[in-house]
Amino acid sequence: MEQTLKNTRIAWIDICRAIAITLVIIGHSLGPYWPGNFGNFIFAVHLPIFFVLSGYLYKAKSFLYRVRTGIKTLIIPYIATVMIEIAIACFVKVFPNNKFLFSRIGSIKGILLAAVYGS
Repeated sequence: MEQTLKNTRIAWIDICRAIAITLVIIGHSLGPYWPGNFGNFIFAVHLPIFFVLSGYLYKAKSFLYRVRTGIKTLIIPYIATVMIEIAIACFVKVFPNNKFLFSRIGSIKGILLAAVYGS
């Protein structure tokens, strides 16, 4: 027996998200080249659209569920990114005249301090 899923998407929300995504792309692509009121309008509108839609679609979840999903979707990728950055910094220290990696990599201490502060 085949089970059909009811389409639970709300069309006007998808349209608003598409408009907001388009504004993000325009704002970040043409922002430096299009200063003035139009650029200011794009930057003043695109992020609040996402906040309003997120608030509209918010469903209360238990604290333990939020902690578990937060660790899985935020903390673990953050730690993995810091570890990759430290590995790149070690590689740059061992091979200082590398043609592929530039000298934007700071010290390992600086990377760890930035990771603790979340910058």
